[in-house]
Amino acid sequence: MGAHIPPNVNISKGPVCLALDQISVGPGSRARLQNLNEALKALAPSYAGLTNALDQYALSYVFSPASRVKICQNLNDCWFNPASPDAYFPGVPVAKIYGPGVIQTLTLSLAAQGTVMPIDSWWMVDKPQVTMVNLQSEDRVVLLIETPRPKQPRKSVAANKWILGDAEAYVTRLEGKTVRTRRVKTM
Repeated sequence: MGAHIPPNVNISKGPVCLALDQISVGPGSRARLQNLNEALKALAPSYAGLTNALDQYALSYVFSPASRVKICQNLNDCWFNPASPDAYFPGVPVAKIYGPGVIQTLTLSLAAQGTVMPIDSWWMVDKPQVTMVNLQSEDRVVLLIETPRPKQPRKSVAANKWILGDAEAYVTRLEGKTVRTRRVKTM
């Protein structure tokens, strides 16, 4: 979830995706995921306070305090407040969709015996509506956050530029009459 995705790109690993991925691995991962899961469940059914829970239990492990302030501003203004003039999806109760989607991801990850299953999460645009999709294989849980392509907010949060971290993504699509696979570039 970032402030802008270039027009020729339809997938991103934004700050929340990167944080979910990173808190799901390494020593203490089970406790981190359980704490986030409990915090999110306590917010149901409105999921008011979703930004604060994501900040305290996920973003705080990955980003500096200064970065987190900007990321949280973007989450509140562009994602979780459907009445905000900068909302990416005006009128859509994104928090009510997003919260249960992350809870399902955490539930699948925590169901593993012993070490939790690593999370691999992505934001995909150019979809018809806001949807959270969970996939599970024998070695990971995948979360796909599917949304329409957002418009750039009026007051763009420059520090929340498109983030891929250490991830790589490739997109294969028809361009004219040729099928091309292109690596999604980091910015």
